[in-house]
Amino acid sequence: MSGIRGIKYALTFVLLSGIDAFTTLFGIKHGFAEANPVLRARLADPTAFLARYATYTLIGALLILISFNLRRKPLSYLGRLMVILKALPVLSNTLLLAGL
Repeated sequence: MSGIRGIKYALTFVLLSGIDAFTTLFGIKHGFAEANPVLRARLADPTAFLARYATYTLIGALLILISFNLRRKPLSYLGRLMVILKALPVLSNTLLLAGL
């Protein structure tokens, strides 16, 4: 049961990561500025940005899958926390792009 839930959380994380990357690039293309200085520097080359982002997303998805197989409670919540934290920039980007 935890294996299927882990896969669902990992896929949700990957989906949210894709939306985050897309909305970030879309916003930059339409005149928005990236607030994070580290990310801002990486956005100079969109291809390199996407390659790094995909790598970090893969690592994150693997950590989520691992966390759902851990028995220790504090660590077993890591996957859920990662999905929640990934949803925050997606929400922020969406609200900014919508003009709210």
